[in-house]
Amino acid sequence: MAVDDLNHHLIAVGVGVGEDAATAHCGLRTVSNFFFMARLVRNMAQLVVSLGILVAADKLLEQAFAAASIKFPSALFAMFCIFAALLLLPPWLANGFMAFFDPATVFIHRWLPLFFVPSLVVLPLAVRDVSPASALKILFITCTYCN
Repeated sequence: MAVDDLNHHLIAVGVGVGEDAATAHCGLRTVSNFFFMARLVRNMAQLVVSLGILVAADKLLEQAFAAASIKFPSALFAMFCIFAALLLLPPWLANGFMAFFDPATVFIHRWLPLFFVPSLVVLPLAVRDVSPASALKILFITCTYCN
């Protein structure tokens, strides 16, 4: 709801009745500032939670790959898993996940060169060194996390 729409709505329901115009306008600005601050706090909380989930998942995958002696970049593996999961989910659920993680993805998009380019740069080197046993371990980890 735009600030002007909110102001008209509050005037229509009686906020500011019996007050002079300057006092009523000041009260409406206070209410609109409250809604702005509440929205800002909610958006920041959603950013922190969604980004925290992505970072925690990345760290867990990184530790799992290190424990299994897999030399494949865990961040790149996570990107492929997220893509596959979004393709397999029903559209309404995939859209919900994308909406929840939207603040985190916007933040990551701004910092993309710092986060994902190193994994893409070392991909040719990593794929060359992946043994069949490591490929089976990657497949096992994928199947374990999918179920």
